Amino acid sequence: MGSPNFYTGVSGLNVAIDYDKFAAQGLDPVADDVEISDEISTAYAELECFINNLPRLYWHSVTLKPGYHEGFQLYIEGIWCNKDEFTTQIVKDWQGYKYFTDASQNLREVGDCPYFNSNAVNITYFSLDRAIDKEYKTLHNLILEKAKECGLGEVIGSSWSSSVEYPLNAKKI
Repeated sequence: MGSPNFYTGVSGLNVAIDYDKFAAQGLDPVADDVEISDEISTAYAELECFINNLPRLYWHSVTLKPGYHEGFQLYIEGIWCNKDEFTTQIVKDWQGYKYFTDASQNLREVGDCPYFNSNAVNITYFSLDRAIDKEYKTLHNLILEKAKECGLGEVIGSSWSSSVEYPLNAKKI
């Protein structure tokens, strides 16, 4: 292949499924293409449904997309380029208030967001940073469990080379 199969510029959980998984099981990607495609399609449909039923996302996005050549990948990313600058800007805009803007730029109340401590009454840098981390950990653990159930592996490598390591050994956080 002239380019990597999966996007690797992700700092969070990045899981995928590709034909290598089936080659390791003795299946031939050409001869057993229908069986392999069915399994990949089933896993994709299950994960797509799962993602659509995730709790509301405030500061992260979950992406499910085809590989460049085969299979598909699923990853979690923050909605910022620089988390510290992002957090500082939200606190600057909303410090002392009980509201904040979420990933969709909707106004949300601190008390309605399950990732803030239950006694939080306004936005501070520390409370926002902890809430963002708590949302990531929740997503990571939910997706990790479902990815293992669907037979995905962890994407490893860098921008010029990527592969999938099976079985998925990532740990809950």
